[in-house]
Amino acid sequence: MEATYMLSKANDNHSKEGKVALITGAASGIGECTAKLFAEHGAKIVVTDIQDQLGQGVCEAIGSSNCIYVHCDVTNENDVKNAVDTAIATYRKLDIMFNNAAIMHPNKDRIIDNEKTDFEQVLSVNVTGVFLGMKHAARVMLPVRAGSIISMTSIASYIGGVAPHSYMCAKHAVVGLTKNIAVELGQFGIRVNCLSPYGIATPIATNALGLDAEGVENMMNSFGNLKGVTLKVDDVAKAALFLVSDDAQYISGHNLFIDGGFSIVNPSFDFHVLSVIVTGIFFCMKHAARVMIPTRNRSIISTVSVCSNIGGVNSHAYTYIKHAIVSLTANIAKELEQFRIRVNCVSPYGMATPTATYVTVLEAEVVESMAKLSGQKEPKFNY
Repeated sequence: MEATYMLSKANDNHSKEGKVALITGAASGIGECTAKLFAEHGAKIVVTDIQDQLGQGVCEAIGSSNCIYVHCDVTNENDVKNAVDTAIATYRKLDIMFNNAAIMHPNKDRIIDNEKTDFEQVLSVNVTGVFLGMKHAARVMLPVRAGSIISMTSIASYIGGVAPHSYMCAKHAVVGLTKNIAVELGQFGIRVNCLSPYGIATPIATNALGLDAEGVENMMNSFGNLKGVTLKVDDVAKAALFLVSDDAQYISGHNLFIDGGFSIVNPSFDFHVLSVIVTGIFFCMKHAARVMIPTRNRSIISTVSVCSNIGGVNSHAYTYIKHAIVSLTANIAKELEQFRIRVNCVSPYGMATPTATYVTVLEAEVVESMAKLSGQKEPKFNY
């Protein structure tokens, strides 16, 4: 049976007033979906964003009797204070604060290419904005000794190498802030938690990756641990609904991962790959040499990959076996040169081979598009 989380006082026959939720960044993506889901479950919604037209559209979709829109730049404390005060003036209370607003700049892998202004802008929205939301939500929740504050983080709050430096830093910071505020406010009955979803086709992701929603989902599915399921904004909204419901009444200080197990997977432990590729090539070299040495003047070549020279383009297992093949090639070449047997290897860039399409679970055309997207004319790391 599907669980139903009511955000209205269904058991109070003397009151028809539902819980009140303020959601930042609610004009699109996860925020919009969560606002609509909360409203379906009986909550009054305060939609806040800097995208006024889109935000007002969300309110119209929910209905003016259950929703209001307030312009709010989360980096401006006066805006955040005003949004919270407007919720109190309109609905007389605030039960739920969802700090969802965030930004992400396009990735720059090298720390030396990152600009201070860009870094500070991301932290201003993603960390200071959350801090201000927590502060002013606490201001109105403390007198009534009740309330739930949730904030949006990411799998980037737990593992490295999956997002730009500034975004990664910000999401780790939000987890730390969540824990500290949960300790402070627990004595007043206020719960504080955060959510960490896997990659999802939100406007932020599509803009940062330069892909449409389907392209983002295909990419995330290819790298994801849980197969056969695509993470949607609804899934994150439902997790948020659970955290603010009475069913989560004793959950506080928690970072809830919605990642299909991605953050617990270690791709390094794929020894089967090592056995198949490296040992297989060793045997081929051995038996080719066995029949070539008597006749001399022959050639042995092996296929490796660009990951035999650079890191960060494939799994740990696949990368170290390709490096191993390069070393094996050099060793065998030295041994067999006296018999005029040449030994070399080739390292192609990513291409739509059956192996690549099988591993990524993508069509050949999508694999080629991904290769073009990440390909560069100049070396990626050229210090």
